[in-house]
Amino acid sequence: ELINRKLRIASESGKSYFNVDLAKGELIVNERIDREKLCGQRAACILPLQIVIENPLQLHRLEIEIQDINDNAPHFNLQDSLLKIAESIPVGARFPLESASDPDVGSNSLHTYNLNKNECFRLNVKTFEDGRIVPELIAEKALDREKQPVHQLILTALDGGKPVKSGTTIINVQVRSE
Repeated sequence: ELINRKLRIASESGKSYFNVDLAKGELIVNERIDREKLCGQRAACILPLQIVIENPLQLHRLEIEIQDINDNAPHFNLQDSLLKIAESIPVGARFPLESASDPDVGSNSLHTYNLNKNECFRLNVKTFEDGRIVPELIAEKALDREKQPVHQLILTALDGGKPVKSGTTIINVQVRSE
């Protein structure tokens, strides 16, 4: 009956992501759907469709929820950065670091940060009310430019997907005399 009544799907976006196998009555995905391109950072991604059936003409509205997969790793804008710090800074001094971005949403989005093991710095991760996660470097002990003029740190951003995806940036801390 679907063949005789010329069932077809119309998309409000103009792109035909779906088709119907008229013999089986099954909805078929025509091409890969990029959720991030379609809906950005919105939590819910709904694709409205219109089902058109002729003889007699009937219109049915259908909403398809596009779910996120962990197809993006967190990414830093800079592969490495230079942070100049005076050796006279007090222990406990804090330095904000560049945040990573991850176009995935929900549990697949940016989850946390890690810092490689080192003697002078530790990482603190702040979570704001709007969900942003921002890393900051904290001085754990006094710096000595004569002993170590440069500290090379590796900051890793991790998402919450399974498997976890990550991105890294190198932070070169240059210790200045003042």
